[in-house]
Amino acid sequence: MSEQENGGAAGYKLRLVVAKEGRSAYISHLDMMRTLTRALARAGVPLKHSEGFHQRAYLSLVRPLSLGYESDGELCDIVLAQKCAPETLPERLNRVLPEGIRVKAAFENAINGREIIWARYEIFAELPEACGDGMEKKLAALWLAPDFSVMKRTKKGTYQETAAAEQIRSVEIEGAASGLKIAAVLKDAPDGGLNPSYLLAAAQEKLGFEPLLVRCRRTGFFNAAGEPVA
Repeated sequence: MSEQENGGAAGYKLRLVVAKEGRSAYISHLDMMRTLTRALARAGVPLKHSEGFHQRAYLSLVRPLSLGYESDGELCDIVLAQKCAPETLPERLNRVLPEGIRVKAAFENAINGREIIWARYEIFAELPEACGDGMEKKLAALWLAPDFSVMKRTKKGTYQETAAAEQIRSVEIEGAASGLKIAAVLKDAPDGGLNPSYLLAAAQEKLGFEPLLVRCRRTGFFNAAGEPVA
């Protein structure tokens, strides 16, 4: 988190890597921030706050996660009022966090969140038997087509067809016991991105792809060159 991003706050900057699993996937972005803020307070970790009448803690999640999605590691940037040993934070915080939320690591000198351009998702789609034949090839042909487009909601509330091929870095699809496993690296940049839900909606519209159940999990972030970012 840069000085500009945190409002010029002087303090000790750290990044937390936070897993979000199970029922915690249905905790909203704002409630996740509140949960982490409360956990830091309960663990005795002194967050720095802004000045003024409406003070707020210097805590931010680098990329919002869609409601219902799990994650191997959300990136949470914080500014502390005083220095502490980062390696002690996962154990201290995990003692007070609710089930399904777990701090995996804490460190300083984090890469600027603006360098994140891509995110990797793992999607499991449970399918009815009638939908399974040849669906892997049909989905790959649709999503990897050079003219692939999706319908995106505009600020005015209407839907507009948007070119999406350049927002897909890779897609891998393989059959599973009761459905399909999909690994997709999609754009997730400061200027916008492509949510997996758009891929699934396009597949429903154009291929009649209607899974019985869909589970999505974000598993990592990458820079423009495709290198992992944490």
